[in-house]
Amino acid sequence: MSEVRAAEKLREKISRLSSQRRACELSSGRGHNIARMVRLSDEMERLTTKLVAHPGYKALTAKDDAIKRLRAIQNECDTEGGHIEADDVLCDLLESVGFEDVVAEFRKVKKWYA
Repeated sequence: MSEVRAAEKLREKISRLSSQRRACELSSGRGHNIARMVRLSDEMERLTTKLVAHPGYKALTAKDDAIKRLRAIQNECDTEGGHIEADDVLCDLLESVGFEDVVAEFRKVKKWYA
């Protein structure tokens, strides 16, 4: 499994725990839910610490940022400008995961946007 996918799985676990904790909060009139909320919070904190230290975390956050930026570009009317911006997003993503040499060679390629 790739490092990014492993980090995504950790993030998904944290999200599920968060949903369970919210459900407990909504029904917190019962005292037994408080102990469960504390256990869920502790597990979320443990997994969050593990996620941030995970080798795939940097790439995962870079991936999320790239997707957000590309989605914003999709809404632009300027197709040529959007394509140039998308190139920059992908280059930034590659650089963030250690492929600066690939980006340097890509930047040397002559481009034509019509």
